[in-house]
Amino acid sequence: MITLNAPIAGGERHLDECHEVARSADSYLQGIAADLQGMKTEEYHLVRVSVIKRMLEDEGGLTQENIPDRVAEKGGVTKKGLYKNRQALDRCPEPYYSLGMLMYYAYRVLGTSPLTTLSYSKIAKIVGRKDHTTIMDACTVIGRAAREYHSYVKKAFEVDTARLIAHAPVRTDPEGLTLVGAIARAEVASMRRNFSFGNALDLLAEETGVPADIIAGRGKQGYIVQARNAAYYLLREKLRLSFPMIAACTKREDHTTVLKGYRKFSDLKRGTQLEDAVRAYLAQRE
Repeated sequence: MITLNAPIAGGERHLDECHEVARSADSYLQGIAADLQGMKTEEYHLVRVSVIKRMLEDEGGLTQENIPDRVAEKGGVTKKGLYKNRQALDRCPEPYYSLGMLMYYAYRVLGTSPLTTLSYSKIAKIVGRKDHTTIMDACTVIGRAAREYHSYVKKAFEVDTARLIAHAPVRTDPEGLTLVGAIARAEVASMRRNFSFGNALDLLAEETGVPADIIAGRGKQGYIVQARNAAYYLLREKLRLSFPMIAACTKREDHTTVLKGYRKFSDLKRGTQLEDAVRAYLAQRE
C-alpha cells in the first residue's frame, strides 16, 4: 500500500535538480489523495503515469529527441533512470518502471503522427532493447491504464485547476494569462448582458486584456492561445454556433483547429468543482 503523505519513492529526491516546472503529476494527485488511499503501489503508479501522459498530450511538442527528457522531467526522475536495467525492466524500482513504459508509449503514440508511427522494432533500437515484445507489452499496459484510470486523471486535473482558479488574482497582465485565468475570464465575459455573436470577441478581449484582432490572429504565444480557445468555447457553448461558423468568425482556415481548442478548454471547464471555483473567483470581483 502507499502513503500519499510520504515522498514518492525514487522521485521526490530528484525533483529539485531535474523538475523545473511549478506543477508536477504529484501536485495534481495530492488533490484527490483520499480517493487513491488503499491502492496498491503498482496501481498508484499507473494512475500517476496516466496523469503524466495527459500532461504531455496537453503540452504537445514531443519529438524523438526530447521524449526521454520530457518524460523524466514530468516524472521527477533523472533521464538516466529511465534506462535502468533495460534488459530487465520488470525489476526496475518505481517510478522508473512505469515511466520507462510511458517513454516507450510516447515513442509509439505521442511523439509521432499516424503517418509516421514508429514500429516496435524501431523503438527497441532507439532505447537499446533487444526484444521488441517488451515495447509492445508496455504500450498495451499504458493504453489500458489510461482507459481504466481515466476518471482519476480527469478529477485530478479538475481539482488542480479549481484550486488555481480559486486563488487566481482578479487582475493580471494579459501575458500572464493561463488556462485557469482564461476559464474564469471567459465565464465573466459570457455573463455580460450584451454578450452576442457580434461582440463576443470584444467582450472576451476586454476581460482578458488580449485585443480581439490578436485573438483572431495567428499568434502562438501561450496567453493568446488560451484566449483563443476560450473564444471557441464561448461561441460554441453560449451561442451554439457550428464549428465551421466559429472558424469563419475567428479567421481559421480549418474548423478542426477550432474543435481541438474547444475540446482542450471544455474538458477542464466541465467539472462541478471548477464551477464552484469560478463562482469563488467571481465573488472576488464584487
